[in-house]
Amino acid sequence: MIVWRLHTSDAAVARAEKHLAALMRAYPDGVTLIQVAEPTAPPPSGSARNAVAKLLHSGRNHIKSSSLVCAGTGFALATARALVTGLAMLMRTGFPHEVFATVKEAADWHARFPAPKNQRAFASQDIVSAVADLTAILDKRSGQDG
Repeated sequence: MIVWRLHTSDAAVARAEKHLAALMRAYPDGVTLIQVAEPTAPPPSGSARNAVAKLLHSGRNHIKSSSLVCAGTGFALATARALVTGLAMLMRTGFPHEVFATVKEAADWHARFPAPKNQRAFASQDIVSAVADLTAILDKRSGQDG
């Protein structure tokens, strides 16, 4: 899981790629990737978009399914989701990759896929809970939990 909360910097993408590489070594039969771009996150710069494309390409043989949640509502976010969907189609990731408006929609989609060999399948609610847990940890670290 990756939560893009503020600016999607090249350094943040590099850290995500490092963690993804470690997961791919630990789970050679495949991993699932869920990215959540919170409404507070501005669109990434061109170099950050290229870095994310490189991250997805580096996981081409290990990622079994990937999603991006552009959280929130409204015309601007709907437009952003459409743009990202188009870019994903052009990237030809080599694995299923979809864009969603909510974590629940993404979780429902991911739960449809069989688990890679030697791994357990996750129900949609497990995925939603894991994203909520990660978000709560990030909130505490940044002092945003009230």
